Amino acid sequence: MIIKNGYSNFKLEILEYCDKSNVIAREQFDMDLLSPEYNLNKTAGSRFGSKHSEETKRIMSENQKGEKNPMFGVLGENNPRFGKKHSEETLNKLRAYTPSETTREQISKKLGYLVEVTDTFTNEISVYHSIGKAADALGSSPTTVSRYIKDGKLFQDRYQLVVYPNN
Repeated sequence: MIIKNGYSNFKLEILEYCDKSNVIAREQFDMDLLSPEYNLNKTAGSRFGSKHSEETKRIMSENQKGEKNPMFGVLGENNPRFGKKHSEETLNKLRAYTPSETTREQISKKLGYLVEVTDTFTNEISVYHSIGKAADALGSSPTTVSRYIKDGKLFQDRYQLVVYPNN
């Protein structure tokens, strides 16, 4: 940690000894009494008023992804949402939500598949970030495109379709 006013301008002093079950209450008492000028948080034991740096946010985000997430793969009764139901208000909000095209595109790029479409007549290769996008470009349905990918047959006797996980 960098102290911009210099270490020599600060001192560490133990104000009192107390039982650890009483630390927060005593800290709050001392903060109220002394009103420390450099204390960012006005409530003992709280981060209210302080902000994480962008680097800290990035590290915390990385530490919660995939298998590093403590909830990764937690299913059934062990999942904290097991047996709980959304309120009617939340359900209505979920029903009313329609993601924007940009949001759908971002989700598709992150979670979807890369679909490589090779025109066997011209050897031109196009790559799409989802089966749906490839289907749109080919003027077909995602179900039909998926079937051709699975069967390995040429779509419209012209296009070779190959799918890759997007990761």
